[in-house]
Amino acid sequence: MVVRQHIPSFFEGAGRRETAVCATLSELLDLPWVRQWRTLPKFQRFSQAIDEGVVYLMVEESDGRHWVIGVINYSLGLDLPVWRAPVSATCQCPSR
Repeated sequence: MVVRQHIPSFFEGAGRRETAVCATLSELLDLPWVRQWRTLPKFQRFSQAIDEGVVYLMVEESDGRHWVIGVINYSLGLDLPVWRAPVSATCQCPSR
């Protein structure tokens, strides 16, 4: 699978977006730019959101905040929990 790092457009000077090819979920979660999210004080878990065959790698925090951190061209999904938006929330997924 190919994973492309997502950096929201409101971050200026964030540098180059990373792209990686991973054979397993373990390899994906061990990428430095993915692994670093585990250091957040409120990190809860990694999850996935699937929209029209596109898999978004998500980070969820214990306070309910969530972030799209990657876009994966793997239509089968990953062995991760599926993130679902609360009824009151709207997801602003990155453009493909």
